[in-house]
Amino acid sequence: GNVWEWVDSKKSERPQPETRIVKGGGWTSDKKQARISFRNHVDLKMKNPTFGLRCAKSLIKEKRNRTEK
Repeated sequence: GNVWEWVDSKKSERPQPETRIVKGGGWTSDKKQARISFRNHVDLKMKNPTFGLRCAKSLIKEKRNRTEK
């Protein structure tokens, strides 16, 4: 919260290859930009203290044999 979140991946389509998508706005943003649905394209070289990222890992449920308890 309170920062623009980098959400773009290398696989996504973008208007310019040197840009990435950030979402949600930062603590300096207005109400419209502070919504998680708001997206913005930014230059890869741009540095801003209101940019952040969220580390996440997808969990894969293991399949168990029927003989295991």
